Amino acid sequence: MSQYSQMNERDIDQELSRLIGWIKIESEGIAKLEKVFSYRDYQQAVQSAQRVADLADEHNHHPLLIIEWGKLTVQWWTHSANGLSETDFNLARATDDLLFVPQ
Repeated sequence: MSQYSQMNERDIDQELSRLIGWIKIESEGIAKLEKVFSYRDYQQAVQSAQRVADLADEHNHHPLLIIEWGKLTVQWWTHSANGLSETDFNLARATDDLLFVPQ
């Protein structure tokens, strides 16, 4: 399977079970991975969005980023597959690694 091929539901469920805090959503009939990261203020959310944007550029695979006061919502999906691919799960893990802040 290509890293950009649409995954089947069984594989999606299996990969999703390995992620912490990510959920599968449906938007306009397209499956996407989503996670909301919380911050103490707007600037931290903006800085985190920039870090994810840099990651996305490195991989030429770009998520939807929604910046709000104290929150950053990240959605990964593969446009060409019209759904979720292996790349989305890899980049969800990379996003977690990038934005992890010990409590």
